[in-house]
This record gives sequence, structure tokens and C-alpha cells, in this order.
Amino acid sequence: MHIAVLNANVDRSAFARGWPDDAQKVIAGLQPLRPGWHYRAWQACDGELPPEDDDAEAWVVTGSVASVNDEAPWMLALEQRVRARHASRLPTAGICFGHQLIAKALGGRVGPSPGGWRLGVASTHFPSGTPAPAWMQPPLAELRLFALHQEQVLSPPNAARVLGGDTFTPHAALQVGEHLFTTQYHPELSREFVLALLDAFGDAWPAERVALAREQFVQPVDAAHFMRWLAQFLEGAKP
Repeated sequence: MHIAVLNANVDRSAFARGWPDDAQKVIAGLQPLRPGWHYRAWQACDGELPPEDDDAEAWVVTGSVASVNDEAPWMLALEQRVRARHASRLPTAGICFGHQLIAKALGGRVGPSPGGWRLGVASTHFPSGTPAPAWMQPPLAELRLFALHQEQVLSPPNAARVLGGDTFTPHAALQVGEHLFTTQYHPELSREFVLALLDAFGDAWPAERVALAREQFVQPVDAAHFMRWLAQFLEGAKP
């Protein structure tokens, strides 16, 4: 498969430049699982999108420090392409900002989280008694991932199935048809990165949230498990 990973992160700080960009982080998570796939990163945040005739069979839209409600021209262009991909039932996945942008593009509502900032480890609970999608194997009743967000999907698109969430973020994982899958959280971030992020920007967040995040960021997460799901989803949704 040819996978286009669209970097949406507008962060150009010295800290960000010291790490692989968000597209490269996603690629690093998928490549060990599917080394034969072809990956290409696109700088969507700079207005760079795959051409209409690109041979990528699937897209992954990354996280970002930006808000989808800023409605910058590049965001609106990306939303338009997402709607076109939805209409054509083309495989598309979203992480954090990508999750929110896809939901907004399809008619959902995104806004400030009622609980404020979420920093730390978040659990997505999947309802018992509801059949899991075929690609969500092996199944988990609870998936734990790093979380860094102050906005979230408040109302999912009408076409979306809510796969899971919790009381803080009820719409944390969404699926539309067999071709769209999104998560509010961050399977692509390493423990080293999130701890360094707190060191660099901790003063910008509420002190009690930062203290909680420092405790939680050393806990186990299910990032590798999620990446397996993501790879299986992209394969199963291949047109």
C-alpha cells in the first residue's frame, strides 16, 4: 500500500525542530508493522496536499497545536479533500487534530473540552456487547494512550459511529462506514517526547494538570496495539 501521512502541526518552535515532525512519528509507528508499504509525508499545514491523481491508497491526518476552528485556508482545503474522500469511500484516518478536522468536515462540532485541558494518559472504553470492527483485533475493552488536548469533538457527524470514549471525552474514537477511523489521542508520541514536552512548555498549562501528566506519562500505554489496529484498518478499508 501507498500511505500519505499529512502533517498538520504548525509548531515551528526550537523544541519541535529537535524532533521528527508529526508525519514522521506516524510513519515510525506503522513502518515496523508494515515494512513493505510506501510512505510519503505531506506538509498539509503549509498547504501541501497530495494531487488528485496521487496513487496513495490511504491518508492519515496528524495532530497539531492549531485549532480546527481557526479555519485557516489550509484547513478548509483539507476539509474539502476529506469530504471528497468520504464521498469516494477512500481510507482516511485522523489523530487528535486530524480526528477533530475529519469530524468537523463531515458536519460534527468541535469546541473547548468541558473539563478543560487534558494532559496525561486517557482511556478509551469500548462498550461490551457491541461487536468490534473486524480490524480491531485483538480487541481491548480499554485502550490507554497519551492525551494532550483542550478541544474535542462535542457532537460527532450524523454518519459517525462512536466506537468508544470516557466521561471526559465521550467521542474519543469514531468510525464512518468502513473507510474513516479517528482517535482523539496520540499513539504516535513516545514517552521520551511527552516528558520533554512538559519540561519545555509546562509553564503554559495549569500546574495541577502538569503534575498529573508527569505521574501518568510514566504509565504503560497501548500505542503499539493501536498502531496494529490502524494498519489493519487501512488494509481492510483499501478500495
